[in-house]
Formats: sequence, structure tokens, C-alpha cells
Amino acid sequence: MESADIVGLEADESGRQVQRYIRLTELIPPVLEMVDNSQIAFSPAVELSYLAEKEQADLLITMESEDCTPSLSQAQRMKKLSGENKLDMDTIFSIMTEEKV
Repeated sequence: MESADIVGLEADESGRQVQRYIRLTELIPPVLEMVDNSQIAFSPAVELSYLAEKEQADLLITMESEDCTPSLSQAQRMKKLSGENKLDMDTIFSIMTEEKV
């Protein structure tokens, strides 16, 4: 058993879920606060935690200026583009201002 599994048993959560909660610590404070305030859903937030700090800051600016938050599919696309070093402010804006499916 891994430590996340042990903690999960004590908290009545799966080890994988515990790891996802821990992953949220990679979010910049203002974005994490949005998760805490239920402004951003948990699953998209986990995906966003893989973005670099600069990318998260750019996303925050876009979310504030456009009064929107990412869906899971938008967050997944941003994570993928970030991993390919193809995520910039223009791309974030484009993704965030498209119609959600």
C-alpha cells in the first residue's frame, strides 16, 4: 500500500483521490482560492495544476476579464498544450472564449 492509499482509508477516500487533492497544491493561490470557493470545479482544477505558474497567471487574467472558468475539456486541452510548450495568453484566451460543449 502506498501512503496515499493509507491516508485515503483514514479519510474514506481512494489513494488516487488523495493524490488529486495533493496535486491542487500546485495551483497558484488565487486559482486555488477559486477552487475552495467552488468557482472552479475539482476535476478541471486538477488539470490546471499541471500548467506552469505563468500559464496559470495568464489563465487567471482571462478568467477575470471574461468572467468565465474552464470546463474539464478546456482544462485538458490547456494541459496538453502546456506539455507541448504551445500554451500562451492568446491560446488561453481563444480556448476560454469559445462556446463550451
